[in-house]
Amino acid sequence: MPSVYIETENRRTITSKEQYQNCTLILVDGESTPRYENAQIRGRGNSTWWNSDKKPYRVKFANKERFLGEGFANAKSWTLLANHGDKTMIRNALTYDLGRFMGMKFCPAAKFVDLYLNGDYRGTYQISDQVQVHKNRVDIEEMTPEDISGTALTGGYLIEVDAYAREEKSYFYSEKGNPVTIKSPDEDEIQPEQSQYIKNHFNLMEQQWSQYLDLTTFLRHFLVGELSGNTDTYWSVYMYKHRENDTI
Repeated sequence: MPSVYIETENRRTITSKEQYQNCTLILVDGESTPRYENAQIRGRGNSTWWNSDKKPYRVKFANKERFLGEGFANAKSWTLLANHGDKTMIRNALTYDLGRFMGMKFCPAAKFVDLYLNGDYRGTYQISDQVQVHKNRVDIEEMTPEDISGTALTGGYLIEVDAYAREEKSYFYSEKGNPVTIKSPDEDEIQPEQSQYIKNHFNLMEQQWSQYLDLTTFLRHFLVGELSGNTDTYWSVYMYKHRENDTI
C-alpha cells in the first residue's frame, strides 16, 4: 500500500477546517517517491471532524497534480478520508464503484494509503477527488464574474443540499425549508445575480419537480444511497445544473 508522509510547517497541529497550514508532502508508491513542496493542509468534514479521533483532511497543492496517477484528475485540491466510522474502511470506495456501475456521471476516484503526519502513523486513509467543478470531476461550465445575464447566467452551478449550510458563507434556505450551499461559483466570486438565479431555480424545481428535476439521476442517487446504507444520502446531496438546461 502506498504511504503519504506530511510534515506541517514547524510541525504545527492541524486544528482548523477553514485555515490552511503550509506543509511538505511525500508520496511513496513503489519506486515512485514524488515530493510536493509548498503544499497546504486543513481539516475537513462535519461530524467526522468534531467527533472523531482520526481526522479527515483536505490537501491543496501549489500546482495541479495527478495525485492518483495518469487517467485521473489533474487538480490542486484532494481529500484524505479517514473512514473512521467504518470498521471495514472500504464502504466509500465500494459505493463509488457502485455509482459508476449504475451510470452516475461523477463518482470520485480513490486510492488507499497509510498516512504519517509529523512523524506519527495515523492509520489507513483514502485519497479521493474533491467534489468540485473540473473536467475530470464535475464536468460542467465554470462560471465567471461576468456571467450575470442571458444564457451565461443559466449555468453551470454546483450546489449541495446541506444540513450544515449555515456554517457556509454562500447558502440559502429554499421556500420549502431545505438548506442549500452554493459550491460553484466560489463564495468569494459569486455575483448577486448568480446567487439569486440559482435560488429562484431551486425553488422552481421544488415546486415543479417532475419538470425541473432530472429523474434519472435522482433515482440512481436514491438507489445507490439505499443499497449502500449511506446515512448521509439525504443529509448531504450534491446537485448540478448545466448551462441552457433547465433540469437540476
